Amino acid sequence: MTPRCWHTGHCGADGGWLDPLPPAPPATWLIHRRLASQVTGDLLPLLSPEEEVRFFRFRRQEDRERFLLGRGVLRMLLAPLLGVAPSAVRIVTSPHGKPCLDPACSDSPLQFNVAHSGDLILLGFHPCRPVGVDLELQGELEWQPIARRYFPRSVDDILASLAQADQLPEFYRHWCRLEAALKAQGTGFAADSLVTEGAVIYDLLLPPHYSGSVAVL
Repeated sequence: MTPRCWHTGHCGADGGWLDPLPPAPPATWLIHRRLASQVTGDLLPLLSPEEEVRFFRFRRQEDRERFLLGRGVLRMLLAPLLGVAPSAVRIVTSPHGKPCLDPACSDSPLQFNVAHSGDLILLGFHPCRPVGVDLELQGELEWQPIARRYFPRSVDDILASLAQADQLPEFYRHWCRLEAALKAQGTGFAADSLVTEGAVIYDLLLPPHYSGSVAVL
């Protein structure tokens, strides 16, 4: 699956990109951090008071930019789907940090999720099914202990059987699939057991050195 690339011309985009039917696949958008300087003035007023506090607590500029783009563009894309202004989109988070529409302000079944890594921000949407996304900038990593702890033995064996040059990219692919499914469940790694059965998972076509997945339940 190839995400749509968001740019500043999409600020007033309509919601025709999201198939409203329940069997539809998820929709994904990719945002590059370089756009932050162009839209900060438009996006910062869209943050909730709590999000604004989080924004200014980030010490690093890149963390601020990723957070602002993730939450601000999310509202830009949700607004036409909900028939409201972006400033009227109210987002709350679950106890495990998954964002969702504030049920006190909207009864829409729309589902969405956010991930970011490196210079990219990934947004995932579905009209009614729980959705999760994960995005990772590949870097050197001692992946073997992580694979043994979190992956089924069958996946660990597959990774070990690959040529050394292929092992790390394949590890990241499986990691993104796992985390996307857990985020769709709304538990993340706080779940008692990392069961992902029932999740439909799509690998994403991303720029070099990035891995990503989107999952729906």
